[in-house]
Amino acid sequence: GAGLAIGAAVSANDIGSSSDRLMVKSYVENSAINATGAIDLTALGNLTITAGVGAGGVAIAGGSGGGLAGAGSGVNTTNKVYADVESYIDNLANVSKAITATSITLNSSNTSTITADAGAASLGASFGAGGGVSVTIGVALARNTIDVDTKSYIANADAVNTGTGAVDLNATTNSTITATSVAASLAIAVGAGGGASISGAGADSNNIIKGETAAYLDGVSLINVGNVDADASNTSTITATVAAVAASGAGG
Repeated sequence: GAGLAIGAAVSANDIGSSSDRLMVKSYVENSAINATGAIDLTALGNLTITAGVGAGGVAIAGGSGGGLAGAGSGVNTTNKVYADVESYIDNLANVSKAITATSITLNSSNTSTITADAGAASLGASFGAGGGVSVTIGVALARNTIDVDTKSYIANADAVNTGTGAVDLNATTNSTITATSVAASLAIAVGAGGGASISGAGADSNNIIKGETAAYLDGVSLINVGNVDADASNTSTITATVAAVAASGAGG
């Protein structure tokens, strides 16, 4: 007797792309502002992908003349986040436009998250009086990328006036990737004439977090302002768990 089983699963999830990034912006461009109160701009990016893929294959073969069983399973999950999270004032087209307010606060926060689980399992068993042969393989692959620029800035402004009020620029990034990739394979062959079994398993996880986190002034004249604070922080983390187990047994 002969038995063959194949299981496969693929998951691909994108937020934005490298050529067409998702934009999360709170901004003023090419405008004069004469405010009696505060200017407060906030951009928040909480971009989330949660993906789980699994596949299994089971093959059992037997017969008086012998048995041949083959089982294979493979999974692949690819997850990508491309975005810009920005809070800014930029008067590039007319730098002479004045910005007046009691204070200016620009906040940009990125908390993008990818959670990916990939699992593959294969089982092959053969038996027969003439002998048995079993071959199994399991493969699990995970590819995760977060590429987000997080910026708070004032640029190209010849006259910024807040009196005694503060100018606060804050940019924070806390991107997180949590990836689990597990593969298992078991082959068993039994026969009076002898048995042969081959089992293989492989798991791989590739995770990347990149992007710029910045808070700054560029080409700005501060006419009359209080405290000026520019703070940028990045506390991104990657947690990856990868495991592959293969076992085989033969007897006769």
